[in-house]
Amino acid sequence: MSDLLKGIVKNYIRPLIIPIFRFYIRYFPLSLGKKHVWSAVGSYFQYAKYPYTAKTLFGGKFSGNTVDVIQKFIYYFGIWEPALTYWIRERLKPGDIFVDVGANIGYFTVLASEMVGDDGGVVSVEASPSIFEELNRTIERNGIQNVRTLNLAVSNSVGKVGIYKSSEKNIGETSILEGRGVLEAEVDSAPLPDILLPSEKEKVRIVKIDVEGAEYFVLDGMRDLLKACPRMEVVVEINPGRLKSLGKSLEEIFEMFEREGFQAYVVHNDYSAESCLTSRKLLMPKPLNKEGFSRQTDVIFTREILEGVPS
Repeated sequence: MSDLLKGIVKNYIRPLIIPIFRFYIRYFPLSLGKKHVWSAVGSYFQYAKYPYTAKTLFGGKFSGNTVDVIQKFIYYFGIWEPALTYWIRERLKPGDIFVDVGANIGYFTVLASEMVGDDGGVVSVEASPSIFEELNRTIERNGIQNVRTLNLAVSNSVGKVGIYKSSEKNIGETSILEGRGVLEAEVDSAPLPDILLPSEKEKVRIVKIDVEGAEYFVLDGMRDLLKACPRMEVVVEINPGRLKSLGKSLEEIFEMFEREGFQAYVVHNDYSAESCLTSRKLLMPKPLNKEGFSRQTDVIFTREILEGVPS
């Protein structure tokens, strides 16, 4: 195939086929064969720069581009991190407060906003100024009134930190850790207890933390919050390798929670398209031993026993 013909297919024909491919993956009633089709030809479509406006499975409206991994999953599947999505939908109730640390474009913020209702609220924190703008556009697009957004970095001290912006293929990898991207800006940093209002602390139900390797600093700064909020559950992305590079360990994190009566559960999350086509029952949280993982893992810390979470 000549370069000219390749260019025509890529720039003119592929954009016409993408919505058809997406319709099959997301809406065709029979799931048989979808995993195979995605594995066989999905890469040709999923890495295209295709701008869109679409709704998630729970009704949130997003505008994005399929070149970014999270935005791609929203477009093709209507869901991101399905196991965590289902768990949050089961746990949050009207009147609760959800804290989204590392909110990105607002997927979990919009999800939680629906669940907590007018009597509850969401505190949505995003450190990157450019992603923060997208977050606010998402909130405006959905007409949400119960979200408070903050452009700062949650840490264990008050100060300033650099924000290192990742590539357009995964803007979610943006971090305060050097070497994770190009320096975008310096922003304020503060511990989570300093950020939350007294009324929010009283009703905080779930704190979700995904800050690309800097999770320890967030947890270290919220020790007093663990003591003060008996109903609070924390879901955090833990990467043992990054912890070690910071001179920290899994044991330090687990001991922090164990002292306050928390148990640990693992959330199924392999960031694969196949997980979005998997039975919901297979995605429920399972008890976790701190010796049981050596790679990046989403962990729920709770004072409750989760085996009885409805499926």
